[in-house]
Amino acid sequence: MEFLLFLMIPALLLWGGIFAARANVYLVAALFMVATAVFPAEFFSVQAAGLTWTLDRLLFLAMIASFAVGWYRGQVELSSWHLADLAVAAFLGWLAVRTFTQPLGSIAPHQPHTLMHAINGYCIPLALYAVLRFSKPSAMALRPAFWVITILGFYLSVTAWFEAAKWW
Repeated sequence: MEFLLFLMIPALLLWGGIFAARANVYLVAALFMVATAVFPAEFFSVQAAGLTWTLDRLLFLAMIASFAVGWYRGQVELSSWHLADLAVAAFLGWLAVRTFTQPLGSIAPHQPHTLMHAINGYCIPLALYAVLRFSKPSAMALRPAFWVITILGFYLSVTAWFEAAKWW
């Protein structure tokens, strides 16, 4: 089995590079949010390199790779900070200080480690904000992402309605 995985790695790297070069960063970010909201680790997960790779983590890596390729191509605009950026930075700074002043480790049983909480709860949303903030949007690039978010919203509203009616 490990031999087959070893044979698949070059193909996965090649197709991952092609995807990163051709992918729409806004669409990948929208798919990341869908994977985070709808597809948990029980849906898909692979143990590799000592980590659990879920669908949302793979899409997060694809989004970062697509952003890096866009930065290399000059499709990223590092503009000055606005008040909203400062507010987000201050809020995340306050959360980081509160997180790292707590004892590192699980405080309660069945709770995630403090460092994993900081990564999943603060660093990934900050990276998502930075990628979307500094990418140059266009109407054609945003249209598929808006459709994905609209379909996700419709799915979540129908699910909530069925659960409230006790049909689900």
